[in-house]
Amino acid sequence: MPVRLALCALACSAFTLTTAVDAQEGTALPPVVRALHPTLGAAIENGQRRSPTFRRLVNQLAGFDAIVYLVRTPHLPQGIDAGLLHWVGGDRNTRVLRINISTRLDGDNLVATVGHELQHAIEALEDPQVVDGDTMRARFDRIERSQSRIRDSRRPMETDAALDAGRRISGELASAAR
Repeated sequence: MPVRLALCALACSAFTLTTAVDAQEGTALPPVVRALHPTLGAAIENGQRRSPTFRRLVNQLAGFDAIVYLVRTPHLPQGIDAGLLHWVGGDRNTRVLRINISTRLDGDNLVATVGHELQHAIEALEDPQVVDGDTMRARFDRIERSQSRIRDSRRPMETDAALDAGRRISGELASAAR
């Protein structure tokens, strides 16, 4: 158990240091959403400016005692552009989530994907019982069982709400570009 706590503390301190650098570069993000790469910070600002749905998601996240880290990574499985890790750090008072976003994404596609993943973070945080990987998986299993669409083994833990959020954001971004 002490090793697990030490690893969590080390990971959280690394996140905090990177977040401080983003803050120094002028990325103005809500305290609950923390982009660990300037491209992600710009995507969040772009989404908030151009998409009412994206803005609503960020505002909804601000109502939770949580921190959601967004991390760019080239190391995602083939065909996966992003994902909410089924891991929860912090404690019952302030939960910490991590979303990995592929370095292959950019522009409006990046913004819509971030919005899709922020919806997943909301779905996890809405349940106060989600405090670790097991309870998060159970939460998404319950959501999937309650949905009408057929479960897709290539996209496990997918939800109608996140798919809808991504589509809405894409449409709003396209309309805002005109």
